[in-house]
Amino acid sequence: IGCLGINLEHEPELKEKLDQLVEQHNVLDSLKKAFEEVETKYQLCAKELSDEMILTKLHVETQEADDEGEETAEKFLNGGTDAKDFIDDHVKKRMRYHLLKAKEEKLQKRVQGQW
Repeated sequence: IGCLGINLEHEPELKEKLDQLVEQHNVLDSLKKAFEEVETKYQLCAKELSDEMILTKLHVETQEADDEGEETAEKFLNGGTDAKDFIDDHVKKRMRYHLLKAKEEKLQKRVQGQW
């Protein structure tokens, strides 16, 4: 009966500590869920910003710039624009293409470890 009496004296204190523990566990669970959501977003962003993904997007942009330059030339050859407009437009598009192509080649070397 002596030990039982001592344990009963501490019951309110133990109940309070248990309630605090449950509350902290709930907080921890919510923080864990929030962390997992942020981590998932981070992983998606990191994937988007990988060298390979950037290289793929850069390659597509380069190809589109090349196609635009070709379309401009065809339009001029078919009489769709005058010489001055063609030169202005075509030079801009070819400069953009060559700039993108240089960036693509530089990144390709880096991705392949030749950097």
